[in-house]
Amino acid sequence: MSGAGKPSESSEIFLCYSHKDEKLLKKLETHLSLLRRDKVISIWHDRRIGAGTEWAGAIDEHLNSARMILLLVSADFLASDYCHDVEMERALERHEAGEARVIPIILRPVDWTGARFGKLQGFPKDAKPVTTWKRTDDAFLDIAMGIRQVAEELAAHPRTTSTNPFAWRGGITNAKDFFNRDKEQGMLRSYLRNHQNCQVVGPRRIGKTSLLRQVERVARQWDKNAVVAYLDMQDARCQTLAGWLRLVARSWGWPDLPATLPEFADRLDAMRSDGRFAVLCLDEFERLMEQRDEFTPGFLLNLRSCAQQGMSIITASQTALSKLTDPNDQTSPFYNTFPLLPLGPFATSDAADYVVLHRPGFPAFSPEERVAILTFAKGHPLALQVACFHVVEAKQNGEELAVAIQKAMDDMKALLRNW
Repeated sequence: MSGAGKPSESSEIFLCYSHKDEKLLKKLETHLSLLRRDKVISIWHDRRIGAGTEWAGAIDEHLNSARMILLLVSADFLASDYCHDVEMERALERHEAGEARVIPIILRPVDWTGARFGKLQGFPKDAKPVTTWKRTDDAFLDIAMGIRQVAEELAAHPRTTSTNPFAWRGGITNAKDFFNRDKEQGMLRSYLRNHQNCQVVGPRRIGKTSLLRQVERVARQWDKNAVVAYLDMQDARCQTLAGWLRLVARSWGWPDLPATLPEFADRLDAMRSDGRFAVLCLDEFERLMEQRDEFTPGFLLNLRSCAQQGMSIITASQTALSKLTDPNDQTSPFYNTFPLLPLGPFATSDAADYVVLHRPGFPAFSPEERVAILTFAKGHPLALQVACFHVVEAKQNGEELAVAIQKAMDDMKALLRNW
């Protein structure tokens, strides 16, 4: 066979499926064997995990590296909590970030149009389930031809590995970039499982937003009925009660917007009746308290009542909630329902682990670089990220280590006044 038009880079395919569809999985692999032999694609699924290998880590590794992720859709696939809540969620995160292409493969008849991936283009042709074709070989041929075309498109735009993995932003939104905070996540998991509230308190840039975003990602792993609404109170749309209600409604998938607080409470009652567990994450909570004309004492007391009926609220602020109001304020009982979860720098061992963690495509830091980074950062998560960023840049540009640390110092002073 001529090599003309053949992709220059093999596209790794991750197969996400229910084990009850294993026979169909094997037949799909058979039809993709020519593409694999020609090194157009490589294929990975959990049956490739060797004895003694930690399975969750192996799955995460390939789920995070694959360029194509095939969702083998059936009723059993949609019913699998792990397939739906873990693998599919991560797959769609990467798809939305442009890191991978997610393709539904419709194996057996099922109503999948309302799923999160329901708007994605799938195979076979016209999304006709494989098992409904007169000859299933024809369905798998159609799938194989579609996969070849996607692989050629991906090969025409090879991914680069030059992006510095330590670039920082407002909060970590990608699960694979979230590091540490196991103790804090464990406490939040316990609070949510008991339908309790919690206040996360710590200085600026310590990682509060990233922790709340992590709750948004993993809450359904802690409670399969959890539905999370994350709101940043710095968002201009959260400066009015109407805007706040609109964002909450959108996050919880309410078709109609509540116009008043009683309507908000009624919608929560309906969620609870449907077996869903509402979790409300309010970041930068201080900003809400600055808008007392909009967010009146009645608003806070209404939230407290909703929490008593089963909703959990997690706030993030620099100051403990008890210090944000006058003790004589009638809303003070609202704050009494929030146990305090302080957030501080990483422990020394955790900071060291962060620096030695392998980042694909980038060489490990030398012992001298690790010492310089850790000495500079003093366990502060953002300082670790900023220092690592500049050391990577310095190595690529042939600059001295001291130059990198000075640039990190300049950035941290700009980001935090008291650095």
